Amino acid sequence: MAKKQEAEQTAAAAENALTAAEETVTLSKAAFEELLADVKLMKDKLANEERLRGASNEKLLAEQAELERVQRENEKAMELVDLHVELGNMRGSKNIEVSLNGKQYLIPRGQTVQVPRCVAEIVENAKVQRDAALGLQDRRAAELARQELEMAQMG
Repeated sequence: MAKKQEAEQTAAAAENALTAAEETVTLSKAAFEELLADVKLMKDKLANEERLRGASNEKLLAEQAELERVQRENEKAMELVDLHVELGNMRGSKNIEVSLNGKQYLIPRGQTVQVPRCVAEIVENAKVQRDAALGLQDRRAAELARQELEMAQMG
């Protein structure tokens, strides 16, 4: 038992001596300057990593904000709104068929129904395009009629 205590005391004394020796170090000026350069390099690397981490966080925050904006727009697009489609000439179907992202919507003509806002936008855009096409068709027909009249007058 005494040998164990003596060994423990010797180990503790050696550890204290090593700690005391570690507190005082003698360096040459060149070694000290090299050590300072290494410390500066490590600080620069750390600062660069923190800057990159900050840039990554900014990018992540921007992506998160964009995702939230898209989610709000999608929620708004799926809000129900009233839509009324006139009977029109009904040459085709009594209903208007709209397909959006694999989902079919059957909208009866002459009735007011509730549909998602995005479906109503599709129907409204189709009306605008139809009116534009009819206007172009009417202008072209008027131009052709004018040309025929001029040719008839000339010949």
